[in-house]
Amino acid sequence: MSSKQTLIIIAVIVMLMIGLYYLMSPLQNCLRFPLECPYLPELFLEP
Repeated sequence: MSSKQTLIIIAVIVMLMIGLYYLMSPLQNCLRFPLECPYLPELFLEP
């Protein structure tokens, strides 16, 4: 593997981690404070 490929893979992983963190933050706030949450994802609502 060249160093360029390694840099690209590291950049992709970092972007994925940041994206997941920003996605999980509102979800965790919803689970902690459901009344303050403006939305609840339908996937997490049980029938």
